[in-house]
Amino acid sequence: MKVLHLVDTLGLGGAQALLKGLFESESFDQNYFLYALRKTDNQIKINHRNINCDQSIFKLSVFRLFRVKKFIKKHNIDILHCHLPHSQIFGFLMKKFFFKNVTLVIHEHSDIYENNIILWLLDKMNRKVEKYIACSISVKNKLIKRTQISQNQIEVLENFIDAKKLDYSKRLKERNHIREREQLADDDFVLGFAGRIVARKGWRELIAVANNLNSEHTIYFYIAGAGPEEKQLKAQIKNERIRFLGYISDMNWFYSIVDCIT
Repeated sequence: MKVLHLVDTLGLGGAQALLKGLFESESFDQNYFLYALRKTDNQIKINHRNINCDQSIFKLSVFRLFRVKKFIKKHNIDILHCHLPHSQIFGFLMKKFFFKNVTLVIHEHSDIYENNIILWLLDKMNRKVEKYIACSISVKNKLIKRTQISQNQIEVLENFIDAKKLDYSKRLKERNHIREREQLADDDFVLGFAGRIVARKGWRELIAVANNLNSEHTIYFYIAGAGPEEKQLKAQIKNERIRFLGYISDMNWFYSIVDCIT
């Protein structure tokens, strides 16, 4: 059975990080394919031979629709798994007009919290979709409350972190070296936040807590990520224990230094 994951871009984001983990854990499985609809300046690299990116830089393109159709036909795709809004629309159009027998899966990564139009679209797609995947129970509940999608159609699949990257015992020497370089004492506690810098990720709440935290223990907040609200985040930092790192390409470094992920 051949599965095509369709995603808007390979830019920085939670959906892309999830796909990177999935494909690299199945690097030898040639029945998995990934197709990104648009090329962006900053793209993640995924170690798998079946990674494809459309060379168009435009968000909307009629010609791209036919390139995706050609790709699905060429590789005899059985399951079309769609991530993010544009890919969800593309998947629906593929199912409706070209591939009646393909199994359509819509993966909702919480964009419905920022745009009610997406909720409306997901509702309209309902009759063509075999399964919806929600990244949290909250997303599932919102879909049930605001659409006609049956709860039996929705499965919750929470985003994952590779537990091997959190194994301090394998990198204790590296961890101690990094903490020394960061001028952290042995008993300093580091709370980490990694994600796209947008409101729904909760960075505002984290900054508010960190700015007002009084503790007998030394707690540092390390924030990794990039996004449209970086300037607002930096402007709200009032505590010297909050350290905004921006985008980090090597997350092993980040996982080595933190004691807890939020």
